[in-house]
Amino acid sequence: MFPILAQTYNHKTPQGHSDADLFEHCVKYTASHRLDLSPKNHQQWANLLFPNDNANNSASKMSRVKYKYSLYFTPDLLYTFDVQLIVQNYPQWFAGNIIQPSTYPSTAQLFINVNKAIDQEIQQSLDKRNLEAYRVLKWEERPYKDSNSEVRDKYIYSASILVNEDEDPHFREGTKIRVKDYWGTHVCETIEYDYVEGILHFTSVNTLSFHPGSTYIYVDNSFILEGLKSRIYHFSQQGISKDLPLYKFINGTTRDIIDVSHEEIPQYISSALDHSQKKAFDAALNKDITFIWGPPGTGKSYTLAAVIMGLFQLKEERTVVCCVSNVAVDQLVNKVVDNLLEDYPDIQSGNFYRAGHSTDERIIGTDFLFPSDEITRNLRSRIQKNKVRIDELTAEDKKANADTIIELKAIIKDLRVSLHNRTDYLVQQSRVVFSTISNFVLSEKLHKSDFDNLIVDEASMLAMPSLIALAGKVKKRIILVGDFQQLSPIALVPNPILTENVFSLCDIDIENTNHPALHLLLEQRRSQEMIVDLINAPFYKGRLIPTIHRKNVVVETPPFVDRVISVLPIPDGAVRFTKGGTRQNHSSAKAVMELLDSLCKNATMEMSIGVITPYRGQANLLRALKAQRNYPQAFDNMVRIGTVHTFQGSESDIIIFDLVDCEKKENGNDANVGKIFGGPEGEQLLNVAISRARHKFIIVGAVGWFADHAPGNAITPSTRQMMRRLNQFRIMK
Repeated sequence: MFPILAQTYNHKTPQGHSDADLFEHCVKYTASHRLDLSPKNHQQWANLLFPNDNANNSASKMSRVKYKYSLYFTPDLLYTFDVQLIVQNYPQWFAGNIIQPSTYPSTAQLFINVNKAIDQEIQQSLDKRNLEAYRVLKWEERPYKDSNSEVRDKYIYSASILVNEDEDPHFREGTKIRVKDYWGTHVCETIEYDYVEGILHFTSVNTLSFHPGSTYIYVDNSFILEGLKSRIYHFSQQGISKDLPLYKFINGTTRDIIDVSHEEIPQYISSALDHSQKKAFDAALNKDITFIWGPPGTGKSYTLAAVIMGLFQLKEERTVVCCVSNVAVDQLVNKVVDNLLEDYPDIQSGNFYRAGHSTDERIIGTDFLFPSDEITRNLRSRIQKNKVRIDELTAEDKKANADTIIELKAIIKDLRVSLHNRTDYLVQQSRVVFSTISNFVLSEKLHKSDFDNLIVDEASMLAMPSLIALAGKVKKRIILVGDFQQLSPIALVPNPILTENVFSLCDIDIENTNHPALHLLLEQRRSQEMIVDLINAPFYKGRLIPTIHRKNVVVETPPFVDRVISVLPIPDGAVRFTKGGTRQNHSSAKAVMELLDSLCKNATMEMSIGVITPYRGQANLLRALKAQRNYPQAFDNMVRIGTVHTFQGSESDIIIFDLVDCEKKENGNDANVGKIFGGPEGEQLLNVAISRARHKFIIVGAVGWFADHAPGNAITPSTRQMMRRLNQFRIMK
């Protein structure tokens, strides 16, 4: 039986309608009614837990719970709750186990809980249902060796892989993959993936054996999780000193901030900041813990760049700056480089270091962003020479020289690994280090380095395990920057340790913004006033102050001239459910392409265009359709397509948001709203989608259906109300 609940629960139906609400109802209803926990079939549980629903509705709700929270049920056809795991991960629901800020678990118990959560996530990440698995149809093998390199003999493989139309392979230069052949599983490294031909080029130190129908390539994040587990174990053995700012996160005393003394900072560093930005800047320099709440367009990155420059003035201190993705790191580094080139035109190499892998040519070509000695200069020179050689071969005849180009790219990849290892070796020279969170976790040199200050951007995506790994040795300041009204940490296991962001961990949310370490940025400089008005009241309690009140040339550009917000209904839309478990809508995708055609024809200036969608299958479909269009290169470079999650932290002059979901399936049956739109996460998804737009926001799809007729109770009243507001901007044909 479950332990006694902390509070009486008499509800026969859940108070909310998200998957999380349904799961909480199932547990609390079972515990409060002392239900028999012997294994039962699906419909029996559905009838017991949702007694007010008919059989179909109760079974549907139970299916959602069982799918999303499968970890907490026994795996058999007749199943029951895993009581021990639920009590461990949700102790706040039960009497005697309530976690209050003043009674956090002991440090030892916290490490035990974190370690178990990571083990659960590793187990789920290696589950066949969650692996990115691609069957190899055929491949070609050839050995290579760069005679000027320290790299030993390797093999290049060019593999034709089977990719479903809804899949979006995450192969990037240097990405580790697992290749399963006749002899076992081998760890290899990506050179590049040709999306058009479906060819993956990779290197291996072993000779692989191809067998038709039984050779597979896998992509998973267990490498990162194993690295995170190793870091957590290190700190569990070493302990967290009570003198470090991280300890306050562990024992729930982040409100007890203290002053950090330092030398005077030149006033010009912060002179261009507005009032709220200046307050955040001062706190970041003067306090041991600072949260900077930066809603979309309020100058979060601008403020953060000033904070980094301020900390750089402290000659005896070292700072590490971490972001979730390489794109976010590069965007921030570019802002800092702009400041450095203006204020320190003669800056020497070694003060700043962009760790990890960047594809930004400006950053790669900025020498002072990398520690330097004779070896690193030689490696960088050889990388550049090989890149020039590739450009020459491409200009001659890319197809005829394809094999040589791939070999040169393999050499560049390995040279970059050598350069990365060498610059990591020199990392102690650097006063400010930029890295992704995963690179920091995996890098032994960064892990062993001592830092006075930690800055994390997009901290709404940061959960406790990663915070421990990053801040376990940080001596003076932890500065967390982000927006808790945007997307939260993503995990396969619905464990609060993995899914609760650091703001929530410290009891900071939209209803609780009085934390003494929290500083709000309020002036919205990114978006047209009409766009700000859409998100201001529902997501930010009306706090944002819009500053763009005049339309510009982007708003005046077709389609939909002089309209900042437009909703384009798709009357013949139909949802297709793909083999990969995602969704597509060919009618809405066609409409998006027609919008891009119009923009290509009418764009009179360079502008950025973002095409976003909730579903990776639709994003992949849109990319394929765009590739068929053969747009001029200049326009093609303006357009970026991706999921809403991949766009968090980015912005575009024009955003086209493809909803995908609509009233009908392709087979003619009625459709339901995807669970991605459900609960608070659905509200965050809408907030991120809308707030990416600077001047023009176009939403494609069945907004009216979402607003008034969408079946089920998955979406919240706030999401439905937002759809009603958006529906006022529909294009009348």
